[in-house]
Amino acid sequence: MRAWILALCCFAFPALAAPPAAPTLAQFEQRFVEQLKKTQPNWKVVQKSPGELEVAPPGQSPQLVYLDNAHRQALQNPADTEAVIARHIAALQGTRATDTAQPIDLARVVPIVKDRAWAEGVARTVTQRGGKAPKPLFQEPLNDALTVHYAEDAPERLRYLTEADLAAWTTRPEALRVLALANLRRVLSDVEVRRGNGLAMVTAGGNFEASLLLLDTLWTEAQIGLPEPWVVAVPARDLLLVTSLSTPAMVERLRGIAQKAHRESAYALTPELFVRREGKWVALGR
Repeated sequence: MRAWILALCCFAFPALAAPPAAPTLAQFEQRFVEQLKKTQPNWKVVQKSPGELEVAPPGQSPQLVYLDNAHRQALQNPADTEAVIARHIAALQGTRATDTAQPIDLARVVPIVKDRAWAEGVARTVTQRGGKAPKPLFQEPLNDALTVHYAEDAPERLRYLTEADLAAWTTRPEALRVLALANLRRVLSDVEVRRGNGLAMVTAGGNFEASLLLLDTLWTEAQIGLPEPWVVAVPARDLLLVTSLSTPAMVERLRGIAQKAHRESAYALTPELFVRREGKWVALGR
């Protein structure tokens, strides 16, 4: 999806293209499901949305499986795709019954930006399919459209923290934000601002672009290269676009890009635009 946006913004960065042999998310998911059904033919597997499966071993409640991390590893080394799938299936088999009992690795907890309806939708889907209602996920409001969740970003899974997970660790929710942001800064080694024609695209490897909204150290005129106040679009988890409020024509152009990207993304967040005011991202009125 980022390819057409780069072209629309008149950027020319061929290095962003994935290696030709790398599987798309749909291809990776299909191969993952085929292999899982071969190794566990009695498991019920439902493909819910791109990169999201609902898996239920016999006699057990269904659980959601996200293929984001696995697919990212396959993109980094396409020749290793089958081995990546095998490792993740083995991890799924080994943790399905005890996952919630395993302690959280706090060194891997990072903030994940989601739309407001995401957590409720996950819980509703599980119960509609006959599963036990999941424990409430811990979340913080970012603004009227977006929330901040926290997840343990392990190689074989992405485990979202529940309110119970937080209570078992600390009575101060703000401590989780500090910890997670420090972890995010540590794992992000490839943040780059790409500019062209009054727009900027901030890239971070494809998984944490929306989370960059939380990094105050990024948001300076020296780094963004556009005058304040900034208007941003996060139509998808892997897409962060910026322009300046001082250029109304570019703001409207950004709005159109955001709406199109939101419709077409496998990881859609919101088509809304936000402006940074006193360190916070607030909705931009039309």
